[in-house]
Amino acid sequence: MAHLSLTPKVSSSSTSSNNQSCMDFCHAHFFSVPTQGSIYTLAQLVDSAGRTKILFATLQRKVYCMQYWNGRPCIKEVPFTYIPGGAEIISIDAYIRDTDKEDFVIGITIIKKDETNNGSTSQYLNMYSSVDRTSEGNGLQVASQNCLHLQLSYVPYQVKHVLLPQDGGVAVVWLVCGSDSQVHVYHGDDEGHNYQETNLNATFPELCDIKGITLCVEVLYTSDNRVRYTATSGEDGCVTLSKVVLENTVPRIAAKQTMNWDYPVGWVRLLRLQSFNPPTPGLSEVNVIDDYKHNPVIDDELPYLVVGSSVESCTVFRDLAPGKGCYLKDSEAYDVVTCCIVCDLDMDGTNEIVIGTYGQVVLMYKYETNGCWRLVASLNVPDPILSLSYCDIMVEGSNQLIIMTVKGVHVYQCNPWKTKKLCMEKLKALVELRNT
Repeated sequence: MAHLSLTPKVSSSSTSSNNQSCMDFCHAHFFSVPTQGSIYTLAQLVDSAGRTKILFATLQRKVYCMQYWNGRPCIKEVPFTYIPGGAEIISIDAYIRDTDKEDFVIGITIIKKDETNNGSTSQYLNMYSSVDRTSEGNGLQVASQNCLHLQLSYVPYQVKHVLLPQDGGVAVVWLVCGSDSQVHVYHGDDEGHNYQETNLNATFPELCDIKGITLCVEVLYTSDNRVRYTATSGEDGCVTLSKVVLENTVPRIAAKQTMNWDYPVGWVRLLRLQSFNPPTPGLSEVNVIDDYKHNPVIDDELPYLVVGSSVESCTVFRDLAPGKGCYLKDSEAYDVVTCCIVCDLDMDGTNEIVIGTYGQVVLMYKYETNGCWRLVASLNVPDPILSLSYCDIMVEGSNQLIIMTVKGVHVYQCNPWKTKKLCMEKLKALVELRNT
């Protein structure tokens, strides 16, 4: 296993060296693909046993599933139905609906060129899930064969499942950004396999007055589900940040900020400084919300917003207003920034900002007490980067950095010796705390 260390970008000090020591990765595996995907074609699933699966799709209608068995990678193509020959996959997202069974729900948007009609195109949203939720034979293979084929009147961009608090629980709806300058919401019937477009004003009123094409939507709830923050970025350079108060699950826009860039803004990310990891592996996101209520996280303040322009430096805002953002150093130096994730990369309890670039470099930023974000490390990869993820695909108790490039998917494992040292330090601190 080749060792590849992150390049430190900070001066030597006691605090900095501790941060660097945790940002140390080994290149564990690479899986090549015949054709590239897009910035929207990487998704992750956690099954009922706590194993993480990575789904990644290529533009030429192929979908692959990667997971580890007994420490070895297992990669296979998943034969999703209703993806015709010549179709291109635009985006994919997925979640587990029932943690007691392999009951997955996968959304895939596709576009197909009609060769017999002057080159016009047809667009579809394919929703895959298990029809019989009482069956013991549920799983990814079963779900891939059960498709609801919805024709769209617009070209789709990002597809994203989002939690929606309701009376007596939490539902999952699907948001699809379209070329018609609208964001569409689709609600499913858990008793069967039926998805319909629903009234956006009744569920996400903050998305109703969008003027241009939306490229990315981000949603973040407070732990009590009473407040929702929604951020959007658009092809016209418009970025919005909305605060929505849920009064008896009825949404009301409490505040909304808008800022315009001169160039398209490909993505936005909402983040809080304190990281949160589910206490039990294998929980679906619906159940994670319930556990999150009992996690002592102070989250009633405005979250941070990371904005990724196609030309300028990435910027972090607390208040979306000109002159109030913090530029991420060197984020414009490696071609276009294509993706961003928020995760606790050094396992110190606070989140870092990790961005991927088309210039084949991953950049990692850490928050400082003066309100700025400091570039602490970088990682070079062989090919342009399209998407990132951070999860425990190797089932070893710590997360791995997943990097999807135009040539395939890389898995970077945190240096096990550094992870062992950090775990021992935390266990020692817990024992000392218990004995006091």
